[in-house]
Amino acid sequence: SRPTGLRPPEGLRETVAEEAHAANANISRPTTEERGPSAAYTCLWLPFDPGLEMQGDLVSDLSAWLQDITHENAWELEDLDISPDYLLLTVNVPQRLLADDVMTRLMEETSRLSADHFPDLISEGSLWADGYYVVSPARPLTEREIARFVTYQRQSQLG
Repeated sequence: SRPTGLRPPEGLRETVAEEAHAANANISRPTTEERGPSAAYTCLWLPFDPGLEMQGDLVSDLSAWLQDITHENAWELEDLDISPDYLLLTVNVPQRLLADDVMTRLMEETSRLSADHFPDLISEGSLWADGYYVVSPARPLTEREIARFVTYQRQSQLG
């Protein structure tokens, strides 16, 4: 049998986060010229919970976290639109990075931070639905594209 009710020691997350932040502060980030060729992606994500409306502090925190994450990785957050039903962003990253790796990183980090700061909003362990929509080269998405992806994603969640 496995032990149940395991919990990390008090303050572990904060300590790990502080150590990671201190370690990252000592690493010099490459400049745009040092990164080499870049690729820009326009990305669309949905909250996992169809009933969740992103607003207020969640929106301002998501915006700040995405700016921090992209800055820490020497990526450029070119555009960000957080509506109540979806998040739409354009990011410019080194061409050697796969879009899936970039989206996974951004989604996992913001989901983790949201769980820490807004635990009552997170259901099923993640802020974001599993799917996302990526367009490259980056360009504005039409309302129709957004609506079709939202419909497709919500239908796939229902099975």
